[in-house]
Amino acid sequence: MTKALPKQRAPALAWAGIVLIALITCPPVDGAPDAARAQVYRCQGPQGAIEFRQEPCPAGSQQEALSIEDHPIGWTPLPDGSRAGPTAPSPRKPAARRGSAASSSRERRVQECTKKRQQVEDIDRKLRLGTSGRHGADLRHRRARLEDFLFESCN
Repeated sequence: MTKALPKQRAPALAWAGIVLIALITCPPVDGAPDAARAQVYRCQGPQGAIEFRQEPCPAGSQQEALSIEDHPIGWTPLPDGSRAGPTAPSPRKPAARRGSAASSSRERRVQECTKKRQQVEDIDRKLRLGTSGRHGADLRHRRARLEDFLFESCN
């Protein structure tokens, strides 16, 4: 990356470089509560070319030290020996008819909560198998909304 970049693409590529270096240099998250950090140097050469490095910049270039945080995304990897694949669906019980409206309302709530929990599990499975950037962000957003619903309505 010693070539000068056009001014329109330079900021986007600069962030892409930061993210790439952070992903390469950060150790995998093992459930630690705090974020992993990586030290990266932003170097600007005499002709204005911007370069990101793991070691300090060479003489004759401007240096800016950056600290990059890698926050866990909310799911944990499967334990060794586990298999990430489709699971057998749970057998469904036929809905029993009750005489009171309260019990049928309660049953509907239980069914709704079960359905939302299954959707969260499906999203987690898709995230473990890997997704593209935008699709992964959409899935994490849907999972957060479902988890909020479960927290508020299904406890």
